[in-house]
Amino acid sequence: MFYTERLVLRPYDESLDLESLWKASNDVEYRTMLGSNSLLPWTKDEVKKKFFSSTESVYNPMLPALAICVRPESNGEADSDKHPLELPAIGHIVLLAGKYDPKNRSAFLGVGILDAKNRGKGYGREAITFMLEYGFMELNVHRIELIVYSFNKSAAGLYRSIGFVDEGVARKTYFKSGVWHDTINMAILEEEWWEIRKTNKVRVMPAHLQ
Repeated sequence: MFYTERLVLRPYDESLDLESLWKASNDVEYRTMLGSNSLLPWTKDEVKKKFFSSTESVYNPMLPALAICVRPESNGEADSDKHPLELPAIGHIVLLAGKYDPKNRSAFLGVGILDAKNRGKGYGREAITFMLEYGFMELNVHRIELIVYSFNKSAAGLYRSIGFVDEGVARKTYFKSGVWHDTINMAILEEEWWEIRKTNKVRVMPAHLQ
């Protein structure tokens, strides 16, 4: 479990997270932003396999796959008696197993805020900043990449403001609402993150296991 200024980043817990992940997975807006697969509804069993199955999950136990939770004291709930491991998730952030390249020290970032009411509050930025710090400083990754679709201008702007660099565009890869959209490939390198930390005085609360 990890802390940042306003967030707790804890491991996934089926009993806590299956319901919210299932609902988000059937939210058209959320699914549209995350991927170009068909927007067919997902059952709870399908969501369970994707996030919690030891054999079918897209996650690797050696890589961080974390639920994003808001610390009670930063959300006006100073008297909350919930243990941090029991806080409800507002999103998730992960370095994906299937796109991890240990030889070339390259990882692929996935992030999502589940409910629209929690977007635009800086939680995504805070979680991504933590993951970059963790990836470069703890996992010894050299490169972290991601993709974003051209219609998702707010996310693309966020990634660029954090330090991700556009590396190319795959044209007309995503058919959405009768229109073709491009896929933008972005990445940030270890040495670039070092410069960002120095120039912008990035301070992520030191990652500490609980």
